[in-house]
Amino acid sequence: MFTLDSLSMHALIDMGIEKDASDVMLKVGAKPTMKKYNKIEPLHEDMPVLDQPTMRRLISSVMNEKQLRIFEENMDQ
Repeated sequence: MFTLDSLSMHALIDMGIEKDASDVMLKVGAKPTMKKYNKIEPLHEDMPVLDQPTMRRLISSVMNEKQLRIFEENMDQ
């Protein structure tokens, strides 16, 4: 069972790699999904719906301060 606190960006990407996904997709208000052979499907059936604080934590873990600032300035566009 996954919880929002237990998720990490690296673990999500590793899960996608293990399942031969070409993309891992994250969106606030949705469960993590993956693209595999041009089909969108859940990354794992037990994944929780992502909330805004979790998404910020996940993206902050792979972006430096400058990248995060640019992302936040442009995310509503």
